[in-house]
Amino acid sequence: MRLSSSKLLSFTWLKPVFVLYICILALSACGKSETEKAQEDGPYEVAFAFFDALYNQKNLDQALKYTTPRTARIMQHYKTSKAVQRHILNMKYDEVNIVVNKDTRSGSVRLDSATKANVDVMFDGTYDGRVLRDMKTVEMVKQKGVWKVDEIKADPYAN
Repeated sequence: MRLSSSKLLSFTWLKPVFVLYICILALSACGKSETEKAQEDGPYEVAFAFFDALYNQKNLDQALKYTTPRTARIMQHYKTSKAVQRHILNMKYDEVNIVVNKDTRSGSVRLDSATKANVDVMFDGTYDGRVLRDMKTVEMVKQKGVWKVDEIKADPYAN
């Protein structure tokens, strides 16, 4: 069976349509920002993203996206991530490794209901050449289906 040239021409439109379909499919997989992804996750991921924005990205505006309005107002007063580190968190680092304790046996996350959680976050880093280690407990609340940082408490085991 032989196809005539008119029949072959009628199928030439399939290739561009197929390529366009693949491109649209690939682009739709890349749609969500880092902030949206973290907020869809649980309290662990949001707590990590909050501290990562403050300490590693040094981006106060990014960190504010993970906070309740009350906490955001307090943090905005200090204008920079460095000032928030110094005055609110009382922890300054040049470089820091942030680890969220997901061990629920230790009681680090207590889901009081579907809307509240406490998350322990450990910090291991350096400042002015000194090695510093610290821990904070973050009180998280779920507002409109999104986990937010509501309050940051000091290390309960510090002297």
